[in-house]
Amino acid sequence: RVSSLYDLMDSARDAPQKSPHVDFIRTLLEGADDAADELEDAAFHLSLMGNREALARARPALARIAGLGVQAAQEIVKAVEAAREIDRGVAKDEMHGFLEAIHRTLELERQADTAERDAQKELLDASVDFRSLHCGSEAAGCLERATDAMLGEALVLRNFVLTRIQAA
Repeated sequence: RVSSLYDLMDSARDAPQKSPHVDFIRTLLEGADDAADELEDAAFHLSLMGNREALARARPALARIAGLGVQAAQEIVKAVEAAREIDRGVAKDEMHGFLEAIHRTLELERQADTAERDAQKELLDASVDFRSLHCGSEAAGCLERATDAMLGEALVLRNFVLTRIQAA
């Protein structure tokens, strides 16, 4: 049975301190939950955007932020997979892949910052009404904050792995 993120969050919150890694897992799940919440909010704001012309003009900039978020999520998956291999014994290739995925997540988050500013500019240029400007701007901010949450996850994962390696 595949659990939803909410089920995993509830399980992690209720989990006893049986493992020294429970806090780490909780932190990762909270970051994933934060990213999911931001994506939900972005979709909500876009659903309220009344001006189709403004949405059409801003769509490429908003899609760019969303695409960067997808790439960041993919990099986190790569980092988690590499971390699993590292945990079995530090191998140079896995460590390189792990650090590369973390670094790439950082770069994608920075690109999302720029893409959000570009989206804001497109929205200002395209919007003929306050509603469209506000909803589009909120959606852009939510998409960017989702990448912020993913970067936070990547940094937590990096610190956890490096601490474990140092202790070994």
